[in-house]
Amino acid sequence: MQRIAVVGSINMDLVVTADRIPLAGETLAGQTVRHYPGGKGANQAVAAARLGGIVQMFGCVGEDANGEALLRNLTAAGVDISCVLRRSGVPTGMAFITAAQTDNTIVIIAGANACVTPAYLEAQQAALLQADIFLLQNEIPQESNDYIIRLASKYGKTVILNPAPARPIAIELLDLVRYFTPNEHEARLIFRAGAFGDERAGEDTCEVGNGTSDEPAVDASNGKLPERTRDQADLKKILRRFPEQVIVTQGAQGVRTALHNGDILHIPAYPAQVVDTTGAGDTFNGALACALAQGRVLPEALAYANAAASCATEHAGAQVGMPNHAEVLERLGQVEPDAAERIDHTLG
Repeated sequence: MQRIAVVGSINMDLVVTADRIPLAGETLAGQTVRHYPGGKGANQAVAAARLGGIVQMFGCVGEDANGEALLRNLTAAGVDISCVLRRSGVPTGMAFITAAQTDNTIVIIAGANACVTPAYLEAQQAALLQADIFLLQNEIPQESNDYIIRLASKYGKTVILNPAPARPIAIELLDLVRYFTPNEHEARLIFRAGAFGDERAGEDTCEVGNGTSDEPAVDASNGKLPERTRDQADLKKILRRFPEQVIVTQGAQGVRTALHNGDILHIPAYPAQVVDTTGAGDTFNGALACALAQGRVLPEALAYANAAASCATEHAGAQVGMPNHAEVLERLGQVEPDAAERIDHTLG
């Protein structure tokens, strides 16, 4: 079993429920308020550890009650926190979430997550290099992710970068990332439409765009491609430009990547009684890291990660419902064997 280093955010999520999202300047009566451990980095670390991974967390919390609670939670999940630093005078990162029916608003306070700097990581280099797989997200400073990507490349380590929230990435850095795992929305934001002819996306960076062609959406009855069809064509170009590297998650539509022969591999979503999709993407990424650490080949690892994400949607809260290895194996066994790996011809 290879070792996993998760470098990323550690947050306390404060979730308030209401009948609807308040308008600007409006005060509404809420219904419930709950604290949940969160942060994309911590979520992914917990997901991988619950599945049996050997996981070490690298990040920062404040010297406050939230930080203490989050560290206890990580330890209880089996995550090594020996390199997580507590920063004085800085609050632990927080996310303030208002949830109403199927909608929500989120305000994130970086707090101590902003202290996950290259200087901190350089001080932890010896511990970092004990890992074989690095799992990254975008809730820490970009220069810190850059540092880890270059360090991993220098020492032959595997990097999984989950680019959430979406932001531009330099092509030279993307080349050093082994697995790049945006969801469908993030993929459209990061990769410019129409940039995948014979050239790379952009000259220096994959720039944020709207994910559709420059041509306005028109109806197929006019002899032009409808917007959805163009989106699928854009996705095909993205995947084939970065075979077995860019992996796009699509929620209920499953996950897709391109094989080196140009085929689009589609891993369907597993059936689930959905309660809460919060943390499903983090579960997918943590499970992907764990499956690769177990030595699974990519199609098997993607099926395993998809099954884990499916299990996670059946419980409320990001970390509370993350499954263990036995639960994922049970979910994998609930579908016919050939459904875990299909060549998708719908994208051409």
